[in-house]
Amino acid sequence: MKSVLFFLGLGAGLFGLSALLKSRRDSGADLLDLNSASDKQLARLSGLPGELIERIIENRPYMTKIDLIGRRIIPDETYERIKHSIKAEHAA
Repeated sequence: MKSVLFFLGLGAGLFGLSALLKSRRDSGADLLDLNSASDKQLARLSGLPGELIERIIENRPYMTKIDLIGRRIIPDETYERIKHSIKAEHAA
């Protein structure tokens, strides 16, 4: 009986941790803003070459991050690599 309770508690704990990590990811707190990031910040993204960094900066502003592929700024494969690390904040 103790082992069943242990696994139920472990499952609940893991579920709580998963929910916490998802809420943090969804909050956008750690995401790089395409509209304000410097070239050095963009260079930290997964394998983003200098020519694409220049294109991202030259084609600002972005309404959404999907604009990167909708406006053909970067290839689809590159977008798939970086999409979880970026956001597009709207100017106030």
